[in-house]
Amino acid sequence: MQKEHETAHALPERIMCAATHFNDRKQHRHQPINVNMGYVICGHRHHNCLYTNAIIGGEKYPDMVQGFLTTKNRFLDREEALQLARTYLSCLPERKTALYSEDLW
Repeated sequence: MQKEHETAHALPERIMCAATHFNDRKQHRHQPINVNMGYVICGHRHHNCLYTNAIIGGEKYPDMVQGFLTTKNRFLDREEALQLARTYLSCLPERKTALYSEDLW
């Protein structure tokens, strides 16, 4: 019998939610596997991530990046996320250069 986490990793990677990476130049535990510095806040839309950061007293950092969290626990910026989404969504126009949550839900 295959374990649940093994099954999840066998499935194709998908976009899970909007996310914003705040790079405070510190290491934090329990971050996406490709984030070595800073922290990621997830939300339904990007403004939810920004608002949550403000509520907890976080600052805006000059190199803050909006993107998405995937089902394989990776943070992708808008451009990387668009490339992933194109692998399973045929409705994204070719002229798009970045992915927005409005494109998905």
